[in-house]
Amino acid sequence: SIHNVTATFKPSSTAKPTVDSVSPLRRPVGAGSVTITGAHFTGLTAVRFGRAQAPAGSVDLVSDSEVEVSSVPAGATSAKVTVVTAAGSGTSASTFTVQAITSFTPATGKPGSTITITGSGFTGATAVAIDGTNTTTYTVTSDTKITATIANTTQSGPITVTTTDGTATSSKPFTVTGTNGTHIGNPFEIG
Repeated sequence: SIHNVTATFKPSSTAKPTVDSVSPLRRPVGAGSVTITGAHFTGLTAVRFGRAQAPAGSVDLVSDSEVEVSSVPAGATSAKVTVVTAAGSGTSASTFTVQAITSFTPATGKPGSTITITGSGFTGATAVAIDGTNTTTYTVTSDTKITATIANTTQSGPITVTTTDGTATSSKPFTVTGTNGTHIGNPFEIG
């Protein structure tokens, strides 16, 4: 005898995801984890920071209401965070800030001189350093600007800005010059 069997496929979730919170709301690219909470995350297909998609290996679906991203993806910019499933997408109400140093002026200077650092995510900075040496003083004038005084023992190297959410590093080094204009660099540096 032949029996008619009806099977019904039910997707994991038919509701679009919603994003309630992103924590923390600031991190540098490649540093620290980010937790996203909301609803209807089962069936997750992507997490985006602006247009930059987090690699699949860095995304952990903890539950239907929580996603953990191990680090902010390369190419991320300060933007809203989006969670995507087969049912649609949900976007955070708040903007996620990518903590970054985009430029600094001047490009060279002697100890005691002042530099201006431009970027994002600077509010609440706990340290500003050049080649690992903390600046003598620094002032966070806005979330995008810091002025700092070069310490006497500073050598040429990358600039870093540290907050409780991570450390942003400049892509180019700052060059420290002596009082007579000579380059003060790493004594082990060849070139």
